[in-house]
Amino acid sequence: MAYADKTIRFVVGAPAPAWYTPLADQQWAALTGGPAPQLSDVDPCPAANCPYTGNTGFASVCSSYVGAAASNDSMIIAFQGGHHDYAGNGVYEFMFSENTPRWYRRVDPSTSVQEDVGYYADGRPSSRHGYKSDCFIPTLAGSSNGSRYFTAYGGSTWGSGNFTTNLAASWQRGTSAPDPQSFWPNATPGTLSYDGYLCWDPVTERVWKRDGAYPTYAYALRSFDPRTKAWTTHGSTVAGSFPDGAYLSALIDPVRRVMVMCYRGQIVVTDIGRPDDPGRVYSVTGLPASGNGGFAYEPLGGKWVQWSGGSTLRVITPPSNYRTGDGSPSNALNASATYLAATINPGGATPTAEQGTGTHGRFAYIANPGGFAVVNAVNQPMYFFKCATAL
Repeated sequence: MAYADKTIRFVVGAPAPAWYTPLADQQWAALTGGPAPQLSDVDPCPAANCPYTGNTGFASVCSSYVGAAASNDSMIIAFQGGHHDYAGNGVYEFMFSENTPRWYRRVDPSTSVQEDVGYYADGRPSSRHGYKSDCFIPTLAGSSNGSRYFTAYGGSTWGSGNFTTNLAASWQRGTSAPDPQSFWPNATPGTLSYDGYLCWDPVTERVWKRDGAYPTYAYALRSFDPRTKAWTTHGSTVAGSFPDGAYLSALIDPVRRVMVMCYRGQIVVTDIGRPDDPGRVYSVTGLPASGNGGFAYEPLGGKWVQWSGGSTLRVITPPSNYRTGDGSPSNALNASATYLAATINPGGATPTAEQGTGTHGRFAYIANPGGFAVVNAVNQPMYFFKCATAL
């Protein structure tokens, strides 16, 4: 019953904004109106001649193996770039709950940058390839540590591209600067690589992280409590091998108590309800065998939704026998479960092609006002798939 209450708060937000109501349900729209419909509208250095511009400039915040995190009513891209692509560590937020949706630049980039470090000399996080290393921690009862974009580590920070930081970084909504390095005093444990991933779980109110370990994901599952700022390492090795997942996306199903990673025709299902048990790899009929798309949970119908460019969505309804026995959360994952993806081809606007470097968290479910959003490039609009009813 406690979770049902959380679900209601997660799905039902403020009254729908003006732009949302006229949209046709389960159709795509390009959000092109208002003062800043594209990320490039809030570019901090349009002349591309700043100390943080790098080789590919502001475009890198969508193109350099970068992700995003979704709050209840926004999408946040923070500290993204890395390698010698882009040293900017700004924070950008797209607001869906406003009557005219738009991008905001919440934090300007550092003007002095250093190579191969976790934090620049000014105390702000370095620019990095984010992959799927970030999430949003909502407001936490009895704690001031919530309402934050959070990333547990950073790959290929600004510089040679060979440096990965194990220092967490975050930004609290409503502030004009990231949190200082001292805010999260404990270094992130375990293997930190491009094929690891993490997600926020609204039930345990923890961040769950699986270490990358191509091809078997043989390293531990870990969880992080933002209230105590402490990591817990669980036992758990995945049963089965998996492709090299540099472009993966992942979700948490809070009802079935699993974290699911999706990549090119396969999923890794990790049992966070019984976190010391191994996860399992499943091939999914109906998922594309190529591409670098996004993956997100649809809470109205409890579906897992995959996107790989264009208007097509692939919807997985987890089978009733995803666990053994009577299917209760106390039972292990069922190695014989069969997962299928149904294809839907909505009308409306057609989203552009996915980035070759991965979509990661830039495809996400936005609870307020209710639908899926994706952004593919700084000079393109946000695309939104209205989902007022269950898929």
